[in-house]
Amino acid sequence: MERIAFDVPSYSFGGPGGPSVAITAGIHGNEQTGIHTAMLLCRALESARLRGRATVIPFCNIEASKAVHRQAPADGLDLNRIFPGDPAGSYSQQLAHHIWGMTEGYDYLLDLHCCGINGSTYGMSYYSRHDWAERLLDSLMLRTVVHTKGTRGQLYIEAAELRGQKSLLIELPGGQPGGAIRLDAAEECARGVMNYLIHIGVMDGAEIPFGQVRLCSCFLDFGDADRDGLFQPWVHPGDTVQKGQTLGLLDGTAVAAPCDGVATRVSPSRYAFRGQELLRISELRRVQPGEVPLPPLEKPGA
Repeated sequence: MERIAFDVPSYSFGGPGGPSVAITAGIHGNEQTGIHTAMLLCRALESARLRGRATVIPFCNIEASKAVHRQAPADGLDLNRIFPGDPAGSYSQQLAHHIWGMTEGYDYLLDLHCCGINGSTYGMSYYSRHDWAERLLDSLMLRTVVHTKGTRGQLYIEAAELRGQKSLLIELPGGQPGGAIRLDAAEECARGVMNYLIHIGVMDGAEIPFGQVRLCSCFLDFGDADRDGLFQPWVHPGDTVQKGQTLGLLDGTAVAAPCDGVATRVSPSRYAFRGQELLRISELRRVQPGEVPLPPLEKPGA
């Protein structure tokens, strides 16, 4: 395929001589709470006292954002499954290669996403594999952290594994459907990122201590409707739940929590059908080193 010349907007603050971080958003075009968070950071960084360098890339997948769609219309590929990309590949493969180049050479990387309007804010990391992750997640003032399953091709996974960057992902409520923005979540996340920038030495200031992170396992294979019927939730996104607790009613039958955990996503009241997601739960449990092995990275076209 012919090489594509991409014009991805980015905004750099500070300069050389200190720690550096790349902050990305909009890899999925409709995940606009992350995009809005990135824009809030740009405004805040204009007047911040920086000791290092911060580069913000709010619209990584601009054509997907214009279409208010997760993937770019040109080829429909999920950009966050094909990093580090392919300079000779399709539109999205070349875009992944371009973003990979834009984020090269930074000490840290932070990728902002959305988990749907019925979701909550949480971080994702390979904390069982990287001993630096927990301290960074705490500085972001995230109350919930979900351990990744290690799905390859994601920017933050490949940045850590292939080039040693200290990289994390944040999921925010909003995005689907229709690119909805949760303004309160974006503002809270931006405050957390500014605290993180102080922690890593990019920005001057006094770090706010947090110490409230709930480390969770990977998402459980739980929460899909096992029958048709009216679903009525009894918990909210982000709630801590206890094993056996009633999370809601489906067709008048209690849906019980399978373990102590966090409900990161909860459907509102609606008529549900067998197999549809009602809840997403992650167990409140620290994943141990080696428990979740790193899957192999597939080559493009494999």
